[in-house]
Amino acid sequence: MGVPYGSRAQAAARRFNRNVHTLLGPRMIRIMNEAIKELRDYVVRNHMGGDRTGPNRLARNTGKMEQKTIATRAKQTAEGTSASIKVNVKYASTHIAEANETQTIIRPRLKQALAIPLSAVKGADKRARFKPRSRQISDRFLSEGIIYGRLPGGATQLPLFVLRPQVVVPKRISVKRDIEPEGQRILARIVDREVKKIFGEVGNDAG
Repeated sequence: MGVPYGSRAQAAARRFNRNVHTLLGPRMIRIMNEAIKELRDYVVRNHMGGDRTGPNRLARNTGKMEQKTIATRAKQTAEGTSASIKVNVKYASTHIAEANETQTIIRPRLKQALAIPLSAVKGADKRARFKPRSRQISDRFLSEGIIYGRLPGGATQLPLFVLRPQVVVPKRISVKRDIEPEGQRILARIVDREVKKIFGEVGNDAG
């Protein structure tokens, strides 16, 4: 005599409940860890390290932003399982919009103006090789908002810095527009894969 259908259904229901607990427990931690690492790689690959800065991509200068973009380990809280991406460079918020910001306005904190480096003083990383008041810059003078000076080994005085009361920097990467939708797609795909692994056997038992 076979097992009554009711008993089989109850066993399948108990297995289903156990699988739900598995999915919402330790396995969800693994799912979230996998998803956040994949999203981190996506952000670095698609929104950083470009040949030049574009509408939603930053150019590579020193490479520090890509190197210091990390995925945190997932953890369970009262609200559920969560993980995040952190860009551990101090200027990250200048270029990345957390909400609906479109630009960052940079103003001097202590001095009257910002000294923006010009091409003559920039190095290979597109940053100033010397500070405006560096002793290595000789014959320095200011004319019409531009700092001129002679660099080490240079034969002539060159325009090195332009003074500005503020600088407006467009936000290039939007968390809401560029990162969150891709994160949702990645998580949905991984969850779907794990659901099929876990609950496939329930469907077979109930058939």
